[in-house]
Amino acid sequence: MNRDELLDNLCSCSSGTFDRVVAYLKPPAGTLSSERNSQATRAAELLIWAEHSDGPSLEKLEKCYRRAIGEQPAKVPIKHSKRSLWEVILTSLLISGLTTGLVLGMRSLGLLESLELEAYDHLLQLRPAEQLDEHILVVEVNQEDINEYGSYPLEDTKLAELISKLEQYQPRVIGVDMHRYTKRGQGREQLIAQFRENSDIITVCKYGSQSKDFYPPSEFSKEQLRNQVGFSNLPLDGAGKQVRTIRRQLLSYAPKLSESPHPCSTPFSFSLQLAYRFLDKEGIQPMTLNDDDEWEFGGVVFKPLTVHFGGYQQLNGQSDQIMINYRSSSLPGRKVTFKQVLEGQVNRDDVKDRIVLIGMNVEKSGDIHDTPYREMLGVWIQAHMVSQIIRAVIDERPLIWVLPQWRGVLWGETFWILAWSSVGGLIVWRFQSRLKLILLICGITTLVLHQICLVILSTSGGWMPLVPSGLGLIFTTVSSSIAYKYLFKHKQ
Repeated sequence: MNRDELLDNLCSCSSGTFDRVVAYLKPPAGTLSSERNSQATRAAELLIWAEHSDGPSLEKLEKCYRRAIGEQPAKVPIKHSKRSLWEVILTSLLISGLTTGLVLGMRSLGLLESLELEAYDHLLQLRPAEQLDEHILVVEVNQEDINEYGSYPLEDTKLAELISKLEQYQPRVIGVDMHRYTKRGQGREQLIAQFRENSDIITVCKYGSQSKDFYPPSEFSKEQLRNQVGFSNLPLDGAGKQVRTIRRQLLSYAPKLSESPHPCSTPFSFSLQLAYRFLDKEGIQPMTLNDDDEWEFGGVVFKPLTVHFGGYQQLNGQSDQIMINYRSSSLPGRKVTFKQVLEGQVNRDDVKDRIVLIGMNVEKSGDIHDTPYREMLGVWIQAHMVSQIIRAVIDERPLIWVLPQWRGVLWGETFWILAWSSVGGLIVWRFQSRLKLILLICGITTLVLHQICLVILSTSGGWMPLVPSGLGLIFTTVSSSIAYKYLFKHKQ
């Protein structure tokens, strides 16, 4: 700037800025008149001294002035500042909306489903550990038991002997997670008689299977097929992939309980049958269907998954199913072996009034599945599902839920994603051209989002859209930064 412009700026700047200029230059005593004089007078004196041969030069004075104004907010005309501020805010909001629409579009096409399910598994694994469910006992028939007591599959006579031993300890209900369409060795009559004499023994079938091996016992009456059999189907995520994970559980196949022509004609799942028997003996009001065709136990409603639920975008909606809220512990209940029961090595109190599940732990069975935690035997997955139902009713342990929707419109999740996308725009507006700081704050905010989602899932069972929200936040931050740089920076 020329001499006159520099003088004008020194005269019109704030007293604090002028004092900083003086402090930087350190003129000799007596160079400037008393502070009681006007700033214009002292500015002229400072300029004359700078031009003198003993002074620092006008260039030095200008540098000190620029340094002084650099220590305070940029001196921008008020109207220009307001205009830029509103431009940044409106542009950030526009980018937030467009980003939210982009993320929702990607999500509706299923492009984010695998990422969302992996993020869900990740959050489940980070939850605090829970205690064992003392209502659950699992009897494993392992390879050592097969080697010592017979062959695979376990013979009917040995299974009947196991059930007889367990009945002596008075369990509430016994669940046999083994398919028994035809006889296995000797003892068939005894085994069928046990089912006939004790209606609290439940076995399994596989709905929709064309193999007779997965049909219910052929000797069962129509009443037994309905009340003492539960289908053991486990819905798999990741069709066509090498690893298919169990995250959901089926409750029933027909909301109105219409019977299927398939031999596996029970409308109830194995886990629902066991939980119902246990809760009924606890004095919990009977299992009912409410006006919305939702299962209800003791005032607890088990809302079925909708077509769009959390990370899922294409559920068929043809069966009553819920998410499995796995117990965050190594096992959901106590474990004993077939041998321990037969040899009387089991404490009566570990069996009395418990739900006892019997299952195979043999490689030949092929009953090992991937879960959000680890590979798990089918009988243990059933134990998790039974525990989820009874604990939701007895202890109000939360079921997995998502933000509200209305007739397929995911308005709750849309607002959640839009809110976090808008945070990205606010970060850019607040810190503007400081890119490194913007990226740092964006990273910290993403971690905060992660922790909020973890806390909600851990405390209340809420499955928040972590991945879409995180993408919306990051996309908006980056896009708004670019927009600010190219649309506003050069105007100032």
